[in-house]
Amino acid sequence: MKLNKILVALLIVGMLSCGLSAVFAEEGTLSDGTKVTIPDGFSVLDTGSGIFTLVTEDQQNVITVMDEDVTTDAEKAKQDQVENGAEFIDDKTVTIGDTEVIAQHFTKSGFNFYGYLFKAGDKDYIVTYTSPDEIDVEDASTPVNQIISSLVGTTE
Repeated sequence: MKLNKILVALLIVGMLSCGLSAVFAEEGTLSDGTKVTIPDGFSVLDTGSGIFTLVTEDQQNVITVMDEDVTTDAEKAKQDQVENGAEFIDDKTVTIGDTEVIAQHFTKSGFNFYGYLFKAGDKDYIVTYTSPDEIDVEDASTPVNQIISSLVGTTE
């Protein structure tokens, strides 16, 4: 009888801890109410109107997600970065889910800077990623792919 009570108590504690971890999964919210689950290793640094910023603990990797007053004009985005002192490396169009994403790569001050421009539904988005390391957005395990996939409604 005592063993049954202990097993029931452990089962209840286990169910509560599973439920609490789901409740505390970190999310970012865009101005239109779109929620994006934050990738492992990142935390929300700042949230503003139409933008939220994610950062790793060592502050070496930064992601911003913007959905207000953004353009999917790749040439304008490229020109803006070059005018701000970045060196343009390359750009390409990739597909994540069913969405075409323009991926631009720049360097500045020893860091790689990536800009991803795309439209999901009737909304324009820009996701940027700054890191000392190079990444491949087509790799589903990258944090940027995870964020873009959630915005376009896919899970890769």
